[in-house]
Amino acid sequence: MKVYRVESRGIGPYRSAWGNLFGIDDRLDMCYEHGNNNYPPPYLDGFSKEAQAFYNRCGFSSKEKLKKWFSIKWRYKMDKAGFKVHVYIVDSKNVYHGDSGKQVLFDPNKAKLISKISLTEI
Repeated sequence: MKVYRVESRGIGPYRSAWGNLFGIDDRLDMCYEHGNNNYPPPYLDGFSKEAQAFYNRCGFSSKEKLKKWFSIKWRYKMDKAGFKVHVYIVDSKNVYHGDSGKQVLFDPNKAKLISKISLTEI
């Protein structure tokens, strides 16, 4: 299956490195805006302990779910900071789905990167 993940150099937008590399104010603003039940972190989204392993990464099962999670405002800011949508092919047995139906977790070591898309083009 395809998995869509926002990242730059392997780092997702919620990691502290975005603040260090691209501007801490925007990252903190996004974290604050996303600090509610509409954007559950993996540990509150019903993922198993196995799924929450440190090497797994967050992503989305469709472009539409990614667009619902990240508003156009944040997509433009992340694009300007160098983030792209990385599209992976992952065997469905290596993809975990959260209870919210909004996000997935996957092992990037068991995924094949097939394309990168600008956040302003989705």
